[in-house]
Amino acid sequence: IRVQWTYSDSNPFVYDGDLHGVYASPVPEDVAEGDDASTITFTYRQLGNQVNEARDVGEYTAMIESINNQNYVVNDGSQIVWRITEAPLNLLWIWSDGGIDETTDDNQRRGRIYNGESLYLYVDTNAVGSISGIVEERSDVSVSISYRRYVDDSPIQGDIKNVGVYKAIATLAGNDASFYTLNNGNVEWVITQRELTFGWTAHSNLNYEELSTTKETRVIVRGSNSERAQYFTFQPTNLVAGDDLTFYVRRIGGRYTSSSSDGIITVDNLQNQGSLLEDWALNAGDYELVVESITDSSSGSVSSNYSLPVLQTNRNVVWRLNPVELNYEKAIKIIYGDVETNPENDPFVYD
Repeated sequence: IRVQWTYSDSNPFVYDGDLHGVYASPVPEDVAEGDDASTITFTYRQLGNQVNEARDVGEYTAMIESINNQNYVVNDGSQIVWRITEAPLNLLWIWSDGGIDETTDDNQRRGRIYNGESLYLYVDTNAVGSISGIVEERSDVSVSISYRRYVDDSPIQGDIKNVGVYKAIATLAGNDASFYTLNNGNVEWVITQRELTFGWTAHSNLNYEELSTTKETRVIVRGSNSERAQYFTFQPTNLVAGDDLTFYVRRIGGRYTSSSSDGIITVDNLQNQGSLLEDWALNAGDYELVVESITDSSSGSVSSNYSLPVLQTNRNVVWRLNPVELNYEKAIKIIYGDVETNPENDPFVYD
């Protein structure tokens, strides 16, 4: 007769501390008419992993050793390979800066913004619920975690705080570790750049004051010795304490052309403190100071952890040199004299 095998429950079995097994029965159509197939039973070999019942994780072979009815012999299916697989464990990952990682998809990369502190994920194995799924009978399990760089899989020594992609790899240890596997044993996260923000405080209000004294122009003019300066306190407002950067601020439209080396103001080591900047202009109009780039200062190497706003309007200040409204009565008196006492100089009399 042929034999068919039945699993005591789900196939494949997952370790849960309970007894699992496989059991043989004859194929009904191979049983002779008049015989009851349910009365035909088998005995199984019980040697090492050659068993039909087990509790622990492993691969087993169930083998029929004998049949209770001598009128039959097994000619097909006398043995079967079956398995109990490791029980899945789930880890509770916690952020070093506080909070539980609630990401359930291992393919979804977690993220944090650079803040100068160490940013990583860990498992507090001393906390209740940090490892779920352990069977009481096999509870000698611990977790160790190693940290590596994603780009080259190199191990990490020291703090994890600079911009980059990282991964934590959890490994099971303990006498019962072989009974389990980790559902979320590998996690990845990225530390992204901190976008800088800036404050600008103006310190003067500029207006033209002089009028032309030349008959031909009657326009507001100013000589180079009458330039006006505008002063600003320039201040990054979210630089991490202890980080030093060099800022390059370009003057646009004023005395210094944008292509001139003098058009760049170098500002070092602000530490979120203000630095007084000045810009100069001669003619009325709009002028601009804009943060063009950043580099590391001589005392640090952190610029790669920062970015400038993409929009120039989020990293600049525009100031305007306003002309004074022309006082025609005053201008006429300055240029032509008092028309009432000097009618011959009246500019409105045809001559």
